[in-house]
Amino acid sequence: MLMPKKVKYRKQQRGRRRGKAWRGST
Repeated sequence: MLMPKKVKYRKQQRGRRRGKAWRGST
């Protein structure tokens, strides 16, 4: 999940996985 900008639900990924969840998810 390094390019959430291409996904269709980038809105949720940008707001929800922006901090630790974002790095831990990749």
